[in-house]
Amino acid sequence: MRKSLIILVSLIVTALNINSYGDLSERQIEKAKSSIKTENEVTLDESVNMGLSLTFLKVIHIAELMCVSEMGRKSLVRPFTA
Repeated sequence: MRKSLIILVSLIVTALNINSYGDLSERQIEKAKSSIKTENEVTLDESVNMGLSLTFLKVIHIAELMCVSEMGRKSLVRPFTA
């Protein structure tokens, strides 16, 4: 009963949310079209630099996670070895 109520409420909220947007005016549609047509090209060098920096940040994040997990493991194991 509770699960079906949750599903029913979520469906109603979703339907109300979809219907609340209404129609877009011509001006809004033209503005969206013009913003899509702008040129935002990314060169190959910029793309490689972004990829390398993201990879570097991921490596740092993984190293931080490993350090924190190792510190947590040591603090959990220490009481049992003493």
